[in-house]
Amino acid sequence: MDVQTYKSVQAYLAQVQPLLEAREVEHCLMQGIALNIRRSPALEKNAYFITVADQGAVVASALVTPPFNVLLGVYQPDVDAALELLVARVVEEQWPVPGVLGDVEESLFFAETYQRLTGRTYSKNMSERLFMLTEVAFPRPAPGRLRMATKKDFKQLLEWNRAFFAEALPDMPPEDDSKQMISRITHGDYWIWETPEQEPVSMAATSRALSTTISIGLVYTPPALRGRGYAANCVATLSQHLLEQGWQSCNLFTNLANPISNAIYQKIGYRAVKDFQIYRIA
Repeated sequence: MDVQTYKSVQAYLAQVQPLLEAREVEHCLMQGIALNIRRSPALEKNAYFITVADQGAVVASALVTPPFNVLLGVYQPDVDAALELLVARVVEEQWPVPGVLGDVEESLFFAETYQRLTGRTYSKNMSERLFMLTEVAFPRPAPGRLRMATKKDFKQLLEWNRAFFAEALPDMPPEDDSKQMISRITHGDYWIWETPEQEPVSMAATSRALSTTISIGLVYTPPALRGRGYAANCVATLSQHLLEQGWQSCNLFTNLANPISNAIYQKIGYRAVKDFQIYRIA
């Protein structure tokens, strides 16, 4: 087997992009992050990329953009031997490894192998499920409407963004860089559900716009306003809008520890694609 590391995301994508596009929803996170790095050269200088090929065909890959977890991509079954080589190279080149995110079995194999080679222990962190929607099943209507956020919503979105990360992703840094958030708002990524009185009550954001699918995330309703259908209507209406814009599907990730959000998304038409697991490395 051949293990290659890359200094440029373009060289990495040249090897893996056809594989990512072949199962675009399943690999939306890997492709989305890589394409974002390509659009933002400043991110590339701190990023790491690796592939393992068997008889000329890439069977596994990984990337990391500190301070985030190593992200695994697996493209064939039974790749333990390839992952063993991948982890050995990651250790050899002293990648920063705060954790690993990947398929349930492969991420565990990475964590176990990394512990064996380095002595650094691992612990199970968040269990996630990737969902995909191709047709919306609208929930019971909630009063109000969906609208695209504007710069006037910045302070509200910043507050909700921080609250979302504190509640749902406490191990990840919130997206609270003002320039980045304003850029995303200007780009039309953030959406708000507001009441007939024009009070913002829920938000969602789009990201990772690929060839056929687009991701929805950062779904948040303040605790005092929950249970009224705002988030369900926000996500359902936004999903319908995106389908009408030409995407074949919408996708989103959920925390399996939150049964309420998992149930809501399934009721509006999202169907499970694959489970993922995060392991923290001590």
